[in-house]
Amino acid sequence: MLVSAVVFAGLLGLVQAATYTVTVGIDETDGQPGLGFDPTTIRPAVGDTITFTFQLPGYIKNPSVSQHSATQSTFDNPCTPKEGGFDTGVQSTGSANSNTGSSFDLLVNDTEPLWFFSAANQDCKSGMVLSVNPPITGEQTAAAFVDKAKASTGTPSSPPPSSSASGTSGSGASQTSDSSAPPPSPTATEPSSTNDTSAAVSGMAKMEVVFAGVVAFMGLSLAA
Repeated sequence: MLVSAVVFAGLLGLVQAATYTVTVGIDETDGQPGLGFDPTTIRPAVGDTITFTFQLPGYIKNPSVSQHSATQSTFDNPCTPKEGGFDTGVQSTGSANSNTGSSFDLLVNDTEPLWFFSAANQDCKSGMVLSVNPPITGEQTAAAFVDKAKASTGTPSSPPPSSSASGTSGSGASQTSDSSAPPPSPTATEPSSTNDTSAAVSGMAKMEVVFAGVVAFMGLSLAA
């Protein structure tokens, strides 16, 4: 019984892992193309995945193409790329209607705050930043990060990614977040027609894993 419970708990943990989709190039206040991340603040748990997508949602018809990035920084230097940090490089936005626009995955391995900005043009100084697991109170809140970015005097620079930074597509491999060690290049994935900004996982995959877990749990229970 103990073994079956452990197996079932492990499978349940896999089912609960979520994907947070952040659309780059959308103003979250009106849902239209602009200088922003949508959403601008997320709170993923350990094991969750952040997907940065440059594919604008289908309700926007014939959107104009713009360039942005999702570049990791620090709270103290919001418009300066963090050495060894996550960086998609400057990308052009696409559309779900034409299945264009790249996506990049970042696997969350702790709940320490992570800070991101767009390094294209003057995006950061316009307040185009993203806060991941920011403190709710104190000096390093999401709102404080926006204010600090707008007051920044730094000159952001984020070159387009080279072919070596494209990673693998659809293989399940992804970059992991780490506040202490430089991470590898981000993983690029094929654009998806789905652009849900809430935490979500594949319903089909969840059902398959749950079913497998139930079968394994019942089998081990009967064997015991």
